[in-house]
Amino acid sequence: MLVKVVLLIDKRKEQSVRYKKILEGAGVTVFTVSDFAMGLNIMNSFEPDLILISDSLKIDVKKAIEQIKVLTYNTRPLIAVLSKSNHIQDKIDYLDAGADDFLS
Repeated sequence: MLVKVVLLIDKRKEQSVRYKKILEGAGVTVFTVSDFAMGLNIMNSFEPDLILISDSLKIDVKKAIEQIKVLTYNTRPLIAVLSKSNHIQDKIDYLDAGADDFLS
């Protein structure tokens, strides 16, 4: 699958800028938002191919993943969780919630 549009949901501005530069350098359109509600608006408007969501948000990321899956049922983007954690149980929990990948 060729990724053309990426949605990055992360409250950490420095991290978002870094990822955005890397992805745009590869010819990908990147939308960055700092909260989940704004991310939902982007999902509805642009149907991203990949959603990167950080566990630094002030929401339950597992529930957010489930909500993303319901809202994007027809387009089914890949969902990857960005985390500072390297605990195996965190990875298992996010993958069980429906994430496609976990990056620590």
